[in-house]
Amino acid sequence: MRYTTTYFSVLAAIRVAFSISTAIADCDETFNYWEPAHMLMTGKGLQTWEYSPEYGLRSWLYIWLISWPGVLAGFLGVTDRAAIFMGIKAMLAVVSAFIDANFVESISNRLGDGVAKYTAAVLLVSTGCLSASGAFLPSSFSLMCLTIAFTYQLKYTSSKPNSFYVAAVVVVIIGCTVGWPFIGLIAMPVAIHTICTYGLIRPLLVVMVALPAASFSVFAVDNYYYGRPIFSTWELVKYNVLGCLPRRDYDLAVSASKYTDNLLFKLGCIPDETGSRGSHLYGIESPTFFFKNLFLNFNIAFVVALLAPLLVLLSRRGKFLSSMLFVSPFYVWFLFWLLIPHKEERFMAPAYTVLCLAAGMGFESGHYVLKKYLGKLGDLITALAVISFYVLSVGRNASMIRYYGAPLGISHSLKGVEGGSTLCFGTEWYRFMSHFFVPDDVTVAFVDHGFDGMLPKHFTSTSSTPPGMNDLNTKDPKQFVPLSSCTHIVVSSFESSDPTTKIGADWDIMSQYPMLDAEATPQLARMLDVTQLPEHPKIPKPVFGTMKLLKRSKKQ
Repeated sequence: MRYTTTYFSVLAAIRVAFSISTAIADCDETFNYWEPAHMLMTGKGLQTWEYSPEYGLRSWLYIWLISWPGVLAGFLGVTDRAAIFMGIKAMLAVVSAFIDANFVESISNRLGDGVAKYTAAVLLVSTGCLSASGAFLPSSFSLMCLTIAFTYQLKYTSSKPNSFYVAAVVVVIIGCTVGWPFIGLIAMPVAIHTICTYGLIRPLLVVMVALPAASFSVFAVDNYYYGRPIFSTWELVKYNVLGCLPRRDYDLAVSASKYTDNLLFKLGCIPDETGSRGSHLYGIESPTFFFKNLFLNFNIAFVVALLAPLLVLLSRRGKFLSSMLFVSPFYVWFLFWLLIPHKEERFMAPAYTVLCLAAGMGFESGHYVLKKYLGKLGDLITALAVISFYVLSVGRNASMIRYYGAPLGISHSLKGVEGGSTLCFGTEWYRFMSHFFVPDDVTVAFVDHGFDGMLPKHFTSTSSTPPGMNDLNTKDPKQFVPLSSCTHIVVSSFESSDPTTKIGADWDIMSQYPMLDAEATPQLARMLDVTQLPEHPKIPKPVFGTMKLLKRSKKQ
């Protein structure tokens, strides 16, 4: 495969178009990354408990690595923050496309054009890769780092020693320290391959230089912004894996004799014996969650990826172990998350490119086996499988834009909100797409419409904790404002819910956009955009509600 430039151009164009046409699907992306970035650029934003110095679970260095173009644009006089927002998303999409194009080129050189072409086809339109490409999330950053590592791993050779292992080790360390520490697990096969190819000493020397350098960089930036010595990577592990008590409880227990000989205490952790802290507070899913989610995001390609070991065994025989070496990170990561109670879609993102490689191997090997036993019929079956993958992927991608694009439309409408206004969110708080779309002198606030968890609060500074912040996902009554103080509010109206029952009818519509009513829509119609299909009793149709930006009526 010798057309990296052409493939990169097409891939980048598709990813940029998708990124700027879809709303943010995960409110964590808004509140934990876009809002702190807006704080860096303007001094204004919403702060989650994870960014409170008392907890310090998030890396400010990561925010800088992604948002620096926006900071530079502001310095150069660019005042349109919505354009900066879209520019950063487009930048992420282009960078991910460049990394993936080089990944495909390495696959071609190591595993052959057949595997490379099928992998490239899956990377091009799969919903999972498109969604992750422009996302401001550590999981997407980790995906980029790991894909670079996988690209260099494909260049390893024991017969002709090279220094590719240095780049592979360094980007994995950066991904773990700056991005998401848990990706160390998915990188284990790469580490084993590196040691088997180059021995232990040379990679270890790289680790001994790169790990302290990356860790100190994170620590130094966090120390500056949090206003105290803190290493956010360790704090994240402490909370999610060890369930440690927050800083204030640690400080109170420094002299407690019962912790004196506790190793975790010496590392800054008091284990929470009540089990009231940890990721489980934010939802628990069954082991089937990722089967459903990955099928939704990769459809047939996910099934082929699961079957790839069998198909490769049937077709390659002597090349089985060497082939599985490069896709084993997907299976390790997938099996790991099946066992973890708290699951979210983005958690699988670091394995997306290697999932595509597994699918590419599966398609190529399956084609070989089918053609061997069925002749031209095998060609037809393979072609139908690939076409079906594309049809389903395009249908899913279109649904992401058409069904769930209302928050993006509403966000662009916010520029019409007058200065001095108070813009409120109630049940739709999680659809807020950040201050990048809100005029400077407009205040964003939340009204109490039944949510019982911890909502973000306005930054006063990066080194202070707003009153009422907690790591128990417990509601703070002071996080809400009375409805009477709202001049504008964002609501959604569906068959099952009428917002006027909570806010009254004294509002005028400033803008409105259709949005899928998931509860009233049949499952198939939720998964794919079927709006362009001909009317037929057996074809389910989506049911739409409306997302509205309302302005308090002047008549009252």
